[in-house]
Amino acid sequence: MDATAYVVYQDKANEDGLLFVNEACWKNRAGFESVLGFLGRFSAEYSRIILPVPTNIDLRHFVSNPYHLAARPRTDYMIRVMNTEKVLEL
Repeated sequence: MDATAYVVYQDKANEDGLLFVNEACWKNRAGFESVLGFLGRFSAEYSRIILPVPTNIDLRHFVSNPYHLAARPRTDYMIRVMNTEKVLEL
């Protein structure tokens, strides 16, 4: 089975029930949805999850209650090439 996503997170529960995602990577929409699903399983333990995403991803389309979201634009998001051969063919 080929992995489509991964998440590196830090438990900051002693700081107001915060789960901070240090790094997240996904290959496609299904991978991104799996990241959100995985993080959603922590809702019983954490009151807030901080997940940095590129500004062109509108999280309101992925959650059932968009009023629970707080967006803060960032410009330091890094994109990684997952398949170098395919990129070089472009």
